[in-house]
Amino acid sequence: MHSVSPWCAATTLYVPATAQRFMENILQGKFPFLPSVTLCLEDAIRKRDIQEGIRCIRQFLTKLQDAPHIPLIFIRPRDKHVLSQLVDMQLPGVTGFVLPKFRLQDASLWERALADAPSLLMPTLETVEIFDQQALVEMRAAMLEGGFAQRVIVVRVGGNDLQHLLGIARSPQATIYEGAMGYVLGMLAATFIPHGLALSAPVCSILNDPQLLARELERDILHGFYGKTVVHPAQLSSVRQAFAVSMDDVAYAKAILEDAQPVFRYGAVMGEPAVQWRWARTILERQNVFGTK
Repeated sequence: MHSVSPWCAATTLYVPATAQRFMENILQGKFPFLPSVTLCLEDAIRKRDIQEGIRCIRQFLTKLQDAPHIPLIFIRPRDKHVLSQLVDMQLPGVTGFVLPKFRLQDASLWERALADAPSLLMPTLETVEIFDQQALVEMRAAMLEGGFAQRVIVVRVGGNDLQHLLGIARSPQATIYEGAMGYVLGMLAATFIPHGLALSAPVCSILNDPQLLARELERDILHGFYGKTVVHPAQLSSVRQAFAVSMDDVAYAKAILEDAQPVFRYGAVMGEPAVQWRWARTILERQNVFGTK
């Protein structure tokens, strides 16, 4: 079993693989809260720039060991062929790979490309199959067995791609939950999280409204998501603040996990460890990554 926290992997800053300025800022420790970074060779860059992106990634990873803070590093390849190239390069310091547009029919191809790489994986749900409940159940089964078992650290949700498939776009005044995607995100949470697969909440692409982001983060937490993919460093502090836990919740969570009574009173609420222990563990895991507020 891997020891990497899904809370760290799920809260990731997406960086285009050719964005050397962002990489330099990471190397200089300019982002005090940065659990993980995903270096993107897929939609974030042009196809003709893939080899330049790989060169930038290699240069960045060579310098990373001297950085004041080293986040988890994931790479998002454009396809299976690029993934095979990356695996053959044996790049240092790579925690794992983000698998774009994950579909059941491609699972064996991903497995073969990863055969010689004991890396953690973040499959991304962003294709039309996501709207088919049976297909989702089959994808879940594939992630829990065979070559993917124990390697899937987080399942990502590609919100922008799914909205594109629905023919809708984000409203600058609404969270992603206020529309058809609200149902989709609830369905994904119910399909994956109870079976031990952590989900990362989709990107909020509205960058100039911190109140909207705060509202969306509140809904992310209520749905059980383990963190949020961000596309701008300014969003990192909002994610940390939202997922940080109160000292009251920490004390209550510890009481749930430590009290031997099947039912007990804690202040104005009834504690019932048999049905609250997962919540309690979640609170303490969040505290380890996001701190308290």
